Amino acid sequence: MKQPELNGDDISELDIPDTFSLEDQAELNEIMRCLDEGLNTLSEKSREIFARFYFFGERTPEIARITGLSEGAVRSTLSKTRSKLKEFLMKRGFDNYV
Repeated sequence: MKQPELNGDDISELDIPDTFSLEDQAELNEIMRCLDEGLNTLSEKSREIFARFYFFGERTPEIARITGLSEGAVRSTLSKTRSKLKEFLMKRGFDNYV
C-alpha cells in the first residue's frame, strides 16, 4: 500500500481506497499507532499546532491567532514537527510512507 510523496502541506493528495484488505487495514492500524506514539513525543504546543492544521483543517493565520504565535512561528513549528515525525516513522520501518 505505497502512498505517493506529498508536496508541501497538502495531505488531500493521498489516494485512500473506500475498502481495505485485512493486510492493508493491519498495516494502517500499525502506522496510526506509531504516528500516535510519535505525536506523544512532541511538546504540547507542537501537538496542538499539528492537530489544528492536519486534523481540524485550520489554516496558519487562524492557528497563529489562537495560539498567540506569529504565522512564521506556526509554519516553522509545522515544518519541524513534520521532520520529527518523518524521522520517527522512518526509524520504525515506515520509509514507504514518508
